Amino acid sequence: MIVDPATGASKAVTTRGVDQNAVFQWTPDGRYLAADFWDQEWNVRVLRQDGRTHRTLRNVGIMHGADAFSPSGRQLLTLCLSMEASNFCVWDFTSGKLVKRVNDESRKSTIGWWDDQHLATVVRDDDDNTRAVVTDLNGAITRVLATFSAKANRDWVDLVYTPDL
Repeated sequence: MIVDPATGASKAVTTRGVDQNAVFQWTPDGRYLAADFWDQEWNVRVLRQDGRTHRTLRNVGIMHGADAFSPSGRQLLTLCLSMEASNFCVWDFTSGKLVKRVNDESRKSTIGWWDDQHLATVVRDDDDNTRAVVTDLNGAITRVLATFSAKANRDWVDLVYTPDL
């Protein structure tokens, strides 16, 4: 369903072959929708607003949540599905070529992009505390955003941020 918030108009759009659990998100230019789909490998399908395929990024893994695109829109973050230690891959969205495999260093989770060269992630320290940190694309921590005790973490502390506009 595509809804125009200004007019309230909406239209149902049928898509074929997209994973039933796929998260649809607008491409950075606002012209297309992107979603995961399975075709003997995990791909990202870029769809026109009428549901037809515009292009496909093959064997790139699963898009990282609702914020898979970097702030500039030039890169796409996916969960790589391989036996390698690197869990995340950064792709050039225009060419579809791999830019970087990001070593997750056993991160608890990845929140999303911080800027085009950094990710926000959650890590556990030696004292069983949980820290929200910024890492570069090599996995090195460059900044600590917040620290939560093990008890606070069990109580479902949820960290959400909005980029400074």
